[in-house]
Amino acid sequence: MDTARLFSTLELFSAEVDRAEEHLALQSGCSDWTIGQVIRHVVHVQREITLSLLRDEEPGRMLGMLDIPDDAAPEAWRAVAAGIRTVVGERQELTDRFVLPTFDATVHAWDLRAGLVAADLAEPLEFDSRTLTWLEAFKKHAPEELIRRPGMFGPEQPTLSAASPTTKFMAWAGRTSSN
Repeated sequence: MDTARLFSTLELFSAEVDRAEEHLALQSGCSDWTIGQVIRHVVHVQREITLSLLRDEEPGRMLGMLDIPDDAAPEAWRAVAAGIRTVVGERQELTDRFVLPTFDATVHAWDLRAGLVAADLAEPLEFDSRTLTWLEAFKKHAPEELIRRPGMFGPEQPTLSAASPTTKFMAWAGRTSSN
């Protein structure tokens, strides 16, 4: 995986955190979590997996969330994103071990926006073509046993044939669309 994909994901998730910061208590597109809880989870994953791998340390667990109040989550996100940018340094390529935490943050960026969409505070998030191409490649190669398990991604959801590519992908990731 190239560092450009990681940096693009950091930018995407940062933009959605900024957009959702005043609405942390709203239900997110991730059925079990509020927007604040999703941010806390992504901070946890990026600290436990991405930063650990970048520092050549043994990574922690994907599951879980940072044990802080929701209102501290946006600042915690900004700190971890800045830390990742700093530690990546001049690297151009990352191992495949970075794919799952990057995928996780991408999907959860959509979850943040979906919470705002459900409250009529935003329009749905549509991934750009480069992100969709990357996500489709992930989908093609991801083992079902990795994706479809408790705490990861739910079963594929039905969607209309006329749905957008983003909506179709998110349905594969177990999300339902409110649009």
